[in-house]
Parts: sequence; C-alpha cells; structure tokens
Amino acid sequence: EPLLVIEDSVFRNSVLAERSSFLNLVTLVLPDIIIDFPEESAKWKRYAESFRIESSLRPLPEPATDRERNYLAARNIYNKFYAIRSMEATLGKYRIAAPFDGTVTLSEVNPGALIRTGQKIGEFAASGNYELRVSAAIRDAGFLKVNTPVMLVSDDFTGTASGTIKRINANISPATQTVSVYIDVSDPRLRDGMYLTALKTVAVPDAFAISRTLLHNDHQLFVLENSRFVLKSVRVIAYNNDKAVITGLPDGTKLPAEKLPGMYDGMDARAMLKP
Repeated sequence: EPLLVIEDSVFRNSVLAERSSFLNLVTLVLPDIIIDFPEESAKWKRYAESFRIESSLRPLPEPATDRERNYLAARNIYNKFYAIRSMEATLGKYRIAAPFDGTVTLSEVNPGALIRTGQKIGEFAASGNYELRVSAAIRDAGFLKVNTPVMLVSDDFTGTASGTIKRINANISPATQTVSVYIDVSDPRLRDGMYLTALKTVAVPDAFAISRTLLHNDHQLFVLENSRFVLKSVRVIAYNNDKAVITGLPDGTKLPAEKLPGMYDGMDARAMLKP
C-alpha cells in the first residue's frame, strides 16, 4: 500500500507517449528483421504483438549474434529502450510505499499541497515495533554488548518488557558525558513517545556493593589494616541509589561501618574508639 502518492499525470503521459514511440520504432524495423534475420524474426513478432503501452517494458529479446545486436543498436532500439526504462524508474518514485507495517503518527501536509525540497511531511512508526534510545554513563557502556537482551519498565504498564540492544553509539555526548544506546523492543503495551527505563544485569567479577558515603574523592575509601585506616584506590563500576559497586579490593577486606570525621590515611583506628 502506498504511503504517499505524488501527482504524476503529466509525467505518466510522457512515459506513455515514449512507449508508443518505441512500439512504432519496433514496428518499423520488423520488416527489415524479417528480411535480414529470418531465423530471428519470430521472437520480434511476438514481442511486438504482446507489447502493451499501459504496461512497463518487458526485456528485449536476446540477440543471437553480434551482427543482430549491432543492427538493432544502429536503429536506436537499445537507446530508446533504456531511456524509457529510466523514465519508468522515475515514475515509480511518484508512489512511496511503506517500508514496513505501521501507522502514520504525524502528518504535516494536506492532500494537494506543494512539497518543497527537504520539507518534513510526517512521521511513520511500525506497529508494535519501536526503537528506544537511552543514555548510558561512560563507565556503564563498557558492559553493554550489541544483540544482548535488556529489561524495560515503565510507570504506564505493569510488569516488564523485553528489548534487544541493536546499536551503541561510538561517540560521547560532550554535554552529558554519556553514550547513546539504541534498543529494539516489540510489545503491544507500548505507544510512540512513551517513557521507559532500561535495566541490564551484568556479571562483574570481584565486585562489592558498599555504601556511597564510604567513598572518598569518588575513587578511594578507607580500609582497616593492622588496626589502622589505610586509604585505598578503587574502581567504581556503577551506582545504585545509596550503594556503589566497586572493584579493586581483595576478598575479606575490612571496611569501617561509616566514614568518621577527621579520618586520614595511616590513622590509628584505636584512637577512634577512645571515649
């Protein structure tokens, strides 16, 4: 079904006129073919008899010899044929077909309106099949892979929806320092323009979840070693509400329950316990 139809009556009549002219050319050359190429005349007779001006040009009969090909070329058969084929291809562009099943979500022109070059005429969206663009922090983008599943949630429907990561933008937004991730999702509950949140579970070896209040300068924290507080550098993988997921500490590392005022690297932990 055509999505958009452009007025083509003038150009269509030009194509019909050229087809008629081509039929006349084939008809005029046919007697010479019968005389010069009697063994090949039957296929050209059939071509002329089945010619329909209202229909697209059918492929020309294949020449049996170079002499026959050159004979036809000298009489402008091929030049005329391919010129009309080009016009037919242009005529086909006057009817724009929908590339997939969907719905016109926005129309900015009325029937009979004049369309200018570069003018937006509307928006067309696939029914039930959507693309969601989300922004991921630079540190999170490293854990995302194309063609992996994600879970989607929204305040507008209960439960979850499933999606698949289709593209990950290689560029970083200078304003937000995030990476755009494009997710393909198909669910009958979705509507164009709906807000969704994408959730992705990844396995991170040797990772720990700690309270965000324990972080110092966003990439360090105090650990307890030999009764002293030691400042260690860690890698923050992600934030989740009041928790931070970190790596860089061996299993069994002792952490303070909270970051106390006045703590410094090498401080005797026993001093904090004195009344």
